[in-house]
Amino acid sequence: MREKLPHIVNRESWLKVGVVVLFSCLAVYKIVTATNTIGLTGFSFSEFLALILSLFAIAMSVAFYFKATDTSNQFYDNTYKFTKEISEILGRIEAGFGERLRHLDEGYSGLSARFDRMPIDTAKAQEAFEKEKEIVAQKEKEREKLIDDLATRAKLQENEKKKLFADLKEREVALQEARRELMFLRHRAEGAEEESEPLPTEMSHGMIGYMRNVVIPELGGVADIAHLSMEAITRRFNSMMGQFEPPFIDDCIKLRMATPKGLLIHGAKILRRIAREEMMKKKG
Repeated sequence: MREKLPHIVNRESWLKVGVVVLFSCLAVYKIVTATNTIGLTGFSFSEFLALILSLFAIAMSVAFYFKATDTSNQFYDNTYKFTKEISEILGRIEAGFGERLRHLDEGYSGLSARFDRMPIDTAKAQEAFEKEKEIVAQKEKEREKLIDDLATRAKLQENEKKKLFADLKEREVALQEARRELMFLRHRAEGAEEESEPLPTEMSHGMIGYMRNVVIPELGGVADIAHLSMEAITRRFNSMMGQFEPPFIDDCIKLRMATPKGLLIHGAKILRRIAREEMMKKKG
């Protein structure tokens, strides 16, 4: 129910008073203009007292009726406001956490498929990832428990609301920390998988040498390429693709490392793998 405006409430109160006064005036007018006189000679004091009490009881009934109506309207107004407030709070909580959890679920699916294809030497990375995944799942369960607690509790004081949202914020911070740790483990797992993959046997020594001596230095050097992401390596290569020898580009296309439009992720992995090997040789 929507809250009534003050001028509407006042108008209804004056209407009630006007109706009561009108009917009272009509009753008095009928009594005064009545042709038959009312004899009060046989009307005792006890009967008069009973009449007064009857009229008082009627007046009390009318007063209680109006008061109960006002109380009922106020109760429904408060119930509507409380329900609306709880719905808005739950909506904001769901909107805030829903998007984050959707990204986490997508990340889980991709990482699970990647770990299934990993060789044996990445078992430790997979074990660490599974532990971290359990921690994230636990944080999500705690979040769901807090939301259920908010939905089931019908009377929340202001200090209880503040405490509840403070707990939600703490859980969100913990969830973000777990997500960062999860991203770190994913990058570590990608690095372990990349280092375990051998270079394609179809690549000639001349092509590998050209990538080591020409392509990687042109793209920024061994130290730079060894730490760049696949996307960054791809962008750099594509921006300088016209500077490399056409036979080299043709070989990349044949080995499905690139297309006529630019480098593929597979080609970026090979470039980064060669750069990391060169960096390890220099350190050794």
